[in-house]
Amino acid sequence: MEKKIILTMQPSKDIDIVLNEHDGITIGKENRIVKAEDIYNLLKYERGDVYTVESVNVQNLDVPVLKFFTELFCDITERLNRLSESQSGDEDEEYEEHTDKNGFEHSSEDDEELPL
Repeated sequence: MEKKIILTMQPSKDIDIVLNEHDGITIGKENRIVKAEDIYNLLKYERGDVYTVESVNVQNLDVPVLKFFTELFCDITERLNRLSESQSGDEDEEYEEHTDKNGFEHSSEDDEELPL
């Protein structure tokens, strides 16, 4: 599933981080702290997810701060995207290993000879 993360610097200098325009977290201007658990809960990673990250800073406030958090999310999501790619490849290999040319599933037990 495609998931878009938007980091927005607000006029108050709070940073809003929103996933697919629904779920979000806010990093306050006072402490600039975000917990790993909050990021984990926001991303809601599932096998096959592909993330994009965008930042919005209309008034160019605290540019280095927004850049830091944007790069953080880019790093995290790049790793998750690679994980999704490798998992989808594993699924294809598993499917090929357990299906015959007609698409019928089989297991290694099916290859054993039966006594007559």
